[in-house]
Amino acid sequence: MKWRRANKWLQWLICWTVGWLIHGTGGLPVIAQDASDAEVRRRLAFIEERLDGHQQHTEIWHGAWTVINGGAAVGLAISAGLASSSDDRINFATQSVVALIGVGDQYLFRPIPGLDGANPIRTLPDTTSEERREKLAKAEAILRASAAREAERTGWIYHAGNAALNGLAGTVIGVFGDTKDGIIAGAAGFLGGIAYAFSEPWGRQQDLRDYERLAAGLSAAKSNRWSVASSGGALMVRYHF
Repeated sequence: MKWRRANKWLQWLICWTVGWLIHGTGGLPVIAQDASDAEVRRRLAFIEERLDGHQQHTEIWHGAWTVINGGAAVGLAISAGLASSSDDRINFATQSVVALIGVGDQYLFRPIPGLDGANPIRTLPDTTSEERREKLAKAEAILRASAAREAERTGWIYHAGNAALNGLAGTVIGVFGDTKDGIIAGAAGFLGGIAYAFSEPWGRQQDLRDYERLAAGLSAAKSNRWSVASSGGALMVRYHF
């Protein structure tokens, strides 16, 4: 529970930071001071619907990668302790550290926005028009942070970092252990990093574009996107037309 609360606070900090930076560039819509209360309510309802639409996929992604990264970190650490050769110890220990960094990325470095859907927004007070404006500002911050997070997976910074981390791990294994193990570990880790990024929820950038249109008084564009949901203990992949 303590980790969960800390994660929420960090998520809010990231959302507000991203929102502040984007507001500073003037690149995204801000709440018009003369917007009616009905308009504020309409925008809030739109954002809550979109955040809720990604919640289940986000929870599945987060839980699955926690198991994958956490299980790998623990399992490889144990394997390193039980290994009889120094090559295996270096290989397993290094990969365990990489997996641990993956856990840190989820909970410390880059907690994914929107993990709780619109629930953090619903709990905010909204009895007055001013409170609803503040509520909308926070909802917009999460929407922006979610779109920015989706954009990261096609940006060079994430992939350069992924290549650098796994390249370094492979080099350590190759230099101090077995060269073949280093090549395999580096390549596998890099591909795992790609899968990690591209298995996140899709359509969050489209949500922001649709919101921009809504804020400008236009109808939202038709949104074609994939989503993942669970039903009866089975996973379903859906395409929304």
